[in-house]
Amino acid sequence: MFQFRALRAFLADESGAVTVDWVVLTATIVGLGLAVIGTLGSAFAPNAQNIGTELQEYTIDTTF
Repeated sequence: MFQFRALRAFLADESGAVTVDWVVLTATIVGLGLAVIGTLGSAFAPNAQNIGTELQEYTIDTTF
């Protein structure tokens, strides 16, 4: 009987529940971000290459 009461008290205790919520929420956001990057990453690759080429060819004039 004591074990049943202890288990019931443990299940009813809500301390730490916010932490669990944030962990689940954060994991979901990270997972969705990775899914979007995995799905759209190949579509953005040519643009990223063009931007990289432009940045490499860009010169900065430091004279006044």
